[in-house]
Amino acid sequence: MTCGTFCVVLGSICLASGAAWGAFMLAFGVFTVRRLRRHPDAGSRLGIALYPGWDIMCVAAALSLPRRMVRRRDNGPLAAFRAHSETMYRHTSALDQYLARACYWSHMLFCALILVACVVYVWP
Repeated sequence: MTCGTFCVVLGSICLASGAAWGAFMLAFGVFTVRRLRRHPDAGSRLGIALYPGWDIMCVAAALSLPRRMVRRRDNGPLAAFRAHSETMYRHTSALDQYLARACYWSHMLFCALILVACVVYVWP
């Protein structure tokens, strides 16, 4: 495969994963995070919103990463920036948790592919 073909394939995969991430983030934000914002217990534990959509990714990370690691982060010095995982698990269903995992890991795949694309385009 030549570099031109590889770049086209990589660009297509990046575009598809970006579209999937956007769709998952929109669905997760509308169906789950909006409901969590309205809940009195969960609304205050979504983390600090540094920019629009930050709380969506905070909740997705809290529901996607291993519980042992997230519990350690919940008690750390930067816990105010993250969603509290036990509260999120208590107020979400299994479908919400699946949607959170799809949203979070499609975001990670998109970021990794963008990094690979940057390396490929910069170093021919």
